[in-house]
Amino acid sequence: MRRVLLVIAALLATDALASRGAPRWFAVTAQEPPLRPAPPPHVVVMRSDQGDVRILYREGWSRRESAAHGYSFIHMTGPRGHTYGVAISAPGRPSSLSLSRTDDAPNDDESVDGVPTGAFDVVLGERCEVWAHEPTVSERVYGGPALSCITADGIVLWSGRAPPGADGPRIHSRAVAVERRVPAWSEFSFPREALDWSYWSSRFLLPPESARPAYEIRFGEQVVRVRGDLRYESRPAGFSIWGPDIRLYYAAPETRPVSFSISTGRQRPFPHPLSGGSERMDRPALRVSGERCSWHRIDLSVRWGIIGVCVTDDGILFAESTDFHDEAHQDRFRIATSFRRGAPEAALMSPPQDLFEPWVAALPR
Repeated sequence: MRRVLLVIAALLATDALASRGAPRWFAVTAQEPPLRPAPPPHVVVMRSDQGDVRILYREGWSRRESAAHGYSFIHMTGPRGHTYGVAISAPGRPSSLSLSRTDDAPNDDESVDGVPTGAFDVVLGERCEVWAHEPTVSERVYGGPALSCITADGIVLWSGRAPPGADGPRIHSRAVAVERRVPAWSEFSFPREALDWSYWSSRFLLPPESARPAYEIRFGEQVVRVRGDLRYESRPAGFSIWGPDIRLYYAAPETRPVSFSISTGRQRPFPHPLSGGSERMDRPALRVSGERCSWHRIDLSVRWGIIGVCVTDDGILFAESTDFHDEAHQDRFRIATSFRRGAPEAALMSPPQDLFEPWVAALPR
């Protein structure tokens, strides 16, 4: 099926290119699509309606830099599965960060599945062949297969789509400068403060012990700690922090891919368990760890079942249930296994200090 989709995409691409005088794809083979070559070291500037993107490539490392809306953006991928992304504000300070790490498999974002169509183009004196890539859901919804024009040694010179019925390919980004040189490793820079928790901790203000609410509640292996307007939640698969000026999320190595993200600036408050509308339920109240909670139905628009939460008068969720209207699904119920009021220790609401080490160690030198 995958091969059929690629072939259809290739045929559509060459139909669209025919009006530009490019040759149609002359044969469809039953063989697997050819592997694209790893690109040589190079620097290319791609231009689109959103602005320019400067791309550096060397030995499996790719670095992209762009600017928009008063921010500059850096995105890097490495040959061993490390990905880095940062947004930098006008004063030159990182304002958001995203990191991920897969198994030690190549993570060459220049390598994209596809098939050559047999149509060619020339950009900046470089001859490239049009490749059609496997359509994604968004491509099927928003118009046509994705296309790239790629030199014989693997450099992408334009990308676009071939919408059905169009006179030709709609090119979204095109190379306006190409340098066939080896970029210095110093050009693959990434803001070191973005990989230093001491920088982000200045945005991470822990409320005082007197702040309310303040408690720790456990649901088996899930732990929720709250201190004023800061919420820390950990699970075996990772943890998250939600505060008025910062959001942080980390997926642990067991999850694959490992991922980590930070966003700063004003954040919306963590939602109250009964936000969005609720109704009292005719269920007896529960008492857990000396605390009393009453049942409310939430998500009132849901028709396939009844979702209920047991909440204390001061808004702490102690239990939740889902009762399905059909027998094909098993009803769900969970209840807090422990609870303690009082401010959690600061050390229990902060990420480990060595969190960034795998990404720091992997950066090119």
